[in-house]
Amino acid sequence: MAISKMRAHEEKMSNVEFSNLVTKGRHSMHAIDVVMLTRNSECVLDECLRSIYENVPVNRLIIVDRFSADETLKIIERYDKEYGNVVVLLREGTQATARQEGIEKVVTEWFYVC
Repeated sequence: MAISKMRAHEEKMSNVEFSNLVTKGRHSMHAIDVVMLTRNSECVLDECLRSIYENVPVNRLIIVDRFSADETLKIIERYDKEYGNVVVLLREGTQATARQEGIEKVVTEWFYVC
């Protein structure tokens, strides 16, 4: 699975080398899946999503939301309309189980969890 590959590469790469790997223009960029956990995140979500889409080659944005009661899902919907690559999972439970469920939906070799 991708996690074991990541750990093997992680041990060999410094943070600077990893940053260079995903820097635009320095290396070829392969799109990755991004897993994000949300719950009533409207106050920071737009800025986070904007930063992700500006800095990461996103294959799919996998959102695991714990039934937000604010405008979180509307913000996510707006990004899905713009980019067309958002997957939303509505789940109850802990952050750990939400993170695991999001990771299980990843289809790319590399992924990012935030």
